[in-house]
Amino acid sequence: MNLLTYCKQLRPDDWTRMVNNHWTIKDCVAHMVGWEKECVKELKITWATQCDPWFMRTNNWDDFNRESVTFYQNFTPEQLLAEWEKWQREMEELKNKIGEDKLKQAGEKFAWVFDQWDPDDEGNRSHNDYHLKQIIKSLKN
Repeated sequence: MNLLTYCKQLRPDDWTRMVNNHWTIKDCVAHMVGWEKECVKELKITWATQCDPWFMRTNNWDDFNRESVTFYQNFTPEQLLAEWEKWQREMEELKNKIGEDKLKQAGEKFAWVFDQWDPDDEGNRSHNDYHLKQIIKSLKN
């Protein structure tokens, strides 16, 4: 199951559960929405320039994550999920416009487009899987 689908099943009181010392489930989802939006923007730039996106040239995403959570803080869970779906649709449209085959042929440079890269995870599972497991764990506690 993917993270967005799972989050659609959350109860209203689930959204305020803590996933770590800093974020609620809602904050975690806001973080993911921010990344979905940023990836659409960066794919356009990266494809045109063939330069790595900014987030591949750093290992400090704290400011970006904080800005995303702050930007979406007044969104309701329903609005957040709708925003996430919007950016996922835009990403799919952009991948189709460029051509998934071309992106895949480019190799590691565009692995992030297919959510197959998480630099913080030694097992290299996807960003979505990482947060899905985090949310499931928080709901069990």
